[in-house]
Amino acid sequence: MTDKIQEFHDYLKEIKGLSDRTIYHYFTYHKHFCMMELNQENINKFIQSKKNNSVCRAYMKVYLEYLQKDREFSLPIKKSGSSKKRLIRGVSKTEINKIRDYAYSCKLRDGIIFDLLYFGALRRAEIKTIKTNSFNWQRWFYDPDKYCEFNVIGKRNKERTVLVHPKAVMNILDIYYKKGLLTPVMSPDDVVAKLSTMDDLLFPKISEWSVWRIVKKYSVMALQRDIRTHEIRHARATELEESGATIRDIQRYLGHSSLVVTEIYLHSDAGKSLERIKEVSNGY
Repeated sequence: MTDKIQEFHDYLKEIKGLSDRTIYHYFTYHKHFCMMELNQENINKFIQSKKNNSVCRAYMKVYLEYLQKDREFSLPIKKSGSSKKRLIRGVSKTEINKIRDYAYSCKLRDGIIFDLLYFGALRRAEIKTIKTNSFNWQRWFYDPDKYCEFNVIGKRNKERTVLVHPKAVMNILDIYYKKGLLTPVMSPDDVVAKLSTMDDLLFPKISEWSVWRIVKKYSVMALQRDIRTHEIRHARATELEESGATIRDIQRYLGHSSLVVTEIYLHSDAGKSLERIKEVSNGY
């Protein structure tokens, strides 16, 4: 990095306290805009060329603050009124299982990724943070039929613990046995000790868009319609809610900083809500 770029990077990291992911997105804009002359016309043109999206506006705002020119220039007016939002479409448990089975039948790695994504209710970027020693191997080996705990790093570098189906864990172990990293003569204690010291990424070459493509590919193959990664996360949250988990439990599981976000995120089906109220009412 040049001195100026490094200085701006340090400002975002140290002064503003932004995550590496946010800084990465800001720099996809900065590498183009920093070559332009700084004036109001270019600011307006640049933001409009990016369809006035919120990330570009946020980048421009913080860049002007960094230059101490936020009082000299302004951002173009954002169109008021309700914006068109992409609806989160429901995905049933049957559909989840179809996608999952299809992924495993095509490629073991992709099946594992889908399991981690779904059962952990992960954001697609969080797949990249999983390491071999992220799993609680010692606890899982006591009862390998149960779900396994593992840690992920979410937004603002917050770590949280989630669960994954034992099938995925067994498949990860099978891969390590085939690679010779584990051997049949090793005792369970030796296996746990070995795995707990492996600090390497589980998927070293994976990207957010690779995860997005995996979900889209197998959902189209299995269901003849594409499913977005966010809808997979939502499907798991809905399943947890319907199974009796409290909204605060779900908030922590998804890594939401605000309970309000979780409430909006779940947006329970109105018909099901009415049926639950009927059940409660009929009890009196």
